[in-house]
Amino acid sequence: MFPGNKVQLMSATFLLALLSSPTVATIAGRSSGEATCDDAEVVSSTTISVNGKEVVHTTYSCPSIARRATRDLPTYVCGQLCDYACSAPASNPLPPISEDCGMIQDAILLYAGSIDPTFVVDAGGIEQLTYGTCIFYFGNLSTEPIEYCWDNLSSTASSGETACFPPIQPVQSLALCIPSSGAWEVGEWGTLEHLASLNSKLTSQLGKGSPIGISLYITRSQLIQYVPTMSMVAALV
Repeated sequence: MFPGNKVQLMSATFLLALLSSPTVATIAGRSSGEATCDDAEVVSSTTISVNGKEVVHTTYSCPSIARRATRDLPTYVCGQLCDYACSAPASNPLPPISEDCGMIQDAILLYAGSIDPTFVVDAGGIEQLTYGTCIFYFGNLSTEPIEYCWDNLSSTASSGETACFPPIQPVQSLALCIPSSGAWEVGEWGTLEHLASLNSKLTSQLGKGSPIGISLYITRSQLIQYVPTMSMVAALV
């Protein structure tokens, strides 16, 4: 995702990625009719060290999306209640590793202590942190900017583990917390698979195209953690 390049639209104007290496996930399109952002630009990129790991903080803009969004003051939604919904995308039913999610919580605690306690996500934007097998995110599904709190992101996303992941049965890999307004959602999940359905929601709200396709490769070691017998592992890898 560099200035002048044509990238698949994730409906994200802002990404915050926590990575074990300074690379971002590749979003690959599946058909010529899928939504794209032709003018995606990197606005800024900085790093913060968290327990020897690098937090990569990158701001992306998509002027064509920004022009369609309203310019109202952000709606403050810190502390608003939301209800959890659990699911397991068929292409990858594995929940995230809890230690990976714990690293994201540590990063939020450190990061929030050095900047404003809240962040603003533009219409159709996504604020995302990723480490290992775990992803936390805040998605703005409305047509107005929304202001949310870092501590709320940490507590709401991490509570998805208790609400949806093992030992809760059946095994789920995606935990969403959605308010009654449906204007935003906080998610915790174990793959990038949900970005496709999230993009569908966002593009529907903004009247743009169809969802993107996403591929993710899971290592055998990650699979073993969630499969109870080696015979099942052998059948799946």
